[in-house]
Amino acid sequence: MLVLGITMIRFRAPQTVTNHLTATSFEYNDSEELTTLSDDASAWSFLPVPHSVSDVDAGYTVSPAHVWIYTKRICNVYLAPYQTSMVISTYPLYTSFYAVGKTSTGFWVIDLDGVQRYVLEDDVTRNREEIEEMKTAEAERLEAREEAFAAIEQRKEEERAAYWRSLAEQTRNPNWSGPVLSKSRGSITGPTGRETYYNLNMDVIVRIMRRMGFSEEEYPYWVRNDGCKMLGPYIMCAANFNMFPRGTTVECSLGTCLVCDTGGFAADNPTQLDIAVVW
Repeated sequence: MLVLGITMIRFRAPQTVTNHLTATSFEYNDSEELTTLSDDASAWSFLPVPHSVSDVDAGYTVSPAHVWIYTKRICNVYLAPYQTSMVISTYPLYTSFYAVGKTSTGFWVIDLDGVQRYVLEDDVTRNREEIEEMKTAEAERLEAREEAFAAIEQRKEEERAAYWRSLAEQTRNPNWSGPVLSKSRGSITGPTGRETYYNLNMDVIVRIMRRMGFSEEEYPYWVRNDGCKMLGPYIMCAANFNMFPRGTTVECSLGTCLVCDTGGFAADNPTQLDIAVVW
């Protein structure tokens, strides 16, 4: 057993010492007593009781200071001037502290509500201009990010507008080369089968579709330039629900239809589509 030749003492945490930054330096053994060593005003000498074998030779000095310091990153406040010490609290970027000393272990001694605590030198700066430069740089980064987001949203909006314009100008199904239903051609054979058209009030049908989940935001009701009644990007049509259930899509000569309605025709011609128009 290794004998260190020291008197057994009762531990007391370092924060119980009040540093008045006077002209007296102390040797501190984490005990209940402080022993005056000298009248040297340059530093205090602390020799803490070891908490592990690696701490046997640990000791530090504190040089007096009276300066403001500022956090330049998220900053931990420690109970003692060691990174292995307990973290008492954490402070955000740009927090200011009043430092009353600086330890040889790389910590500032701060006055935190009348109690001494410790922050790492690397986490703070004394240079107020450095903090202002950091704030300026951060503001510029935020502004650049907001501008980038705004540019992305503007591009998306332009793409959406172009998409809806192309839909409004559409007059036929781009994947169909056969005849196209029109007011003058009231009955044709399209890509799915026979096509006809009808013009009735669609309010009830639109409400039904809303209850099915076709929202006003994503599926607005509108009329295409050629007179087709639309729900979102789809032409509204009536069909045989056994063949094409309500809410499904099907191709017609004018484009892609959304099945919203049905009619008496469905019994005689199950593949027929009746296209909703304003003609």
